[in-house]
Amino acid sequence: ALAPPVRPVHAADDWFELLGGIALEGDAEGDTYGASVQLSADGRTLAVGAASAYSSATDPESVPGGPGHVRVYWWEPGSGWEHRGRMLNESTPGGFGRKIALSEDGLTLAVGSPEYNCESGIGCQGRFQVFRWHDEDNDWVLMGNQTFDGDLPPTGRLSSF
Repeated sequence: ALAPPVRPVHAADDWFELLGGIALEGDAEGDTYGASVQLSADGRTLAVGAASAYSSATDPESVPGGPGHVRVYWWEPGSGWEHRGRMLNESTPGGFGRKIALSEDGLTLAVGSPEYNCESGIGCQGRFQVFRWHDEDNDWVLMGNQTFDGDLPPTGRLSSF
């Protein structure tokens, strides 16, 4: 069964509604939850970025002004939307989750941090990371344990798509 379609409601309020009466909201006002939303081709995997949220694995409640995080949900017929794996986040500011891309099958997720390593008057380096879903670990794993950083301007090569 296909998941119900996702419909943005009011981006300024940092939330969106899933048809069927289910709403997923950010943890704190201003955490920009829903700044980036991606749905897999079959409609069963949903990735949501909160680029200004501050949270950690030990304290999942987010507050605005932090480095950002991404939550991934899986549509389970009969149960609805469930968290899929751990919340993905960064420990340094950078807008993690402002840009996300999800593969058609919902198993590969690219997450951009366009405000990573900003220098006043120069610009931001930016970075992106690619994660792959691993059933055996029931979690998202950083592919190749790599993070791709851009160059600071004026070279013109900014990372994070």
